[in-house]
Amino acid sequence: MSNTASLADQYAALKIQIEALETELKVLKNEIVATGQEIVLGEKFQVKVSLQERTTISTTEIGRAHV
Repeated sequence: MSNTASLADQYAALKIQIEALETELKVLKNEIVATGQEIVLGEKFQVKVSLQERTTISTTEIGRAHV
């Protein structure tokens, strides 16, 4: 196996692991938010929940006004 093949395999393996961890993290985030608590305390760590409302505007949807 060439070095580049090994690099490609390592990259792909890490990418798969990261995607799985991101999915797991998203589930945990949702569970934490669902508690309704502002701070969730663990034995070693604490998580502070901060919710923000976000508004976006799509400039592709804005047309020229008819005069």
